[in-house]
Amino acid sequence: MSNNIQLNDGIRLKITMSPYSDAGLATVLGVGRDTIYRWRTGSTTVIRRQNLVKLADALGHYIKYNEKGIIEFIPHNPIQKDELQTELSNLSGAEMTSLIQTMQKQIEYLLEENIQLKRKFSSLPEKKL
Repeated sequence: MSNNIQLNDGIRLKITMSPYSDAGLATVLGVGRDTIYRWRTGSTTVIRRQNLVKLADALGHYIKYNEKGIIEFIPHNPIQKDELQTELSNLSGAEMTSLIQTMQKQIEYLLEENIQLKRKFSSLPEKKL
């Protein structure tokens, strides 16, 4: 598996829409400001896997590979456990639908990741003690 991941418009949009300046995001990720600029503008087409993971986390997202193998950012669960009842009661029908769809996507991603990890694990040689 390659260490470099193809950047796409969705990732570039998340960078552009983030509350961070290029310099601020660069500091959080431990990369150069010019690197953030190249990701955001599309002047580079790849991102290192470890930087993608850090970027997603800094922007409050998980990483998901869709069925076409394209990276998508899925938002972290916006509701904290201690605020769950209050937050849920304040959601409109459309917001509740969106939340449920996001959670369904996260569950599907985790299930697929679990299947892939089980396959990798089962293919490893058994360690003898």
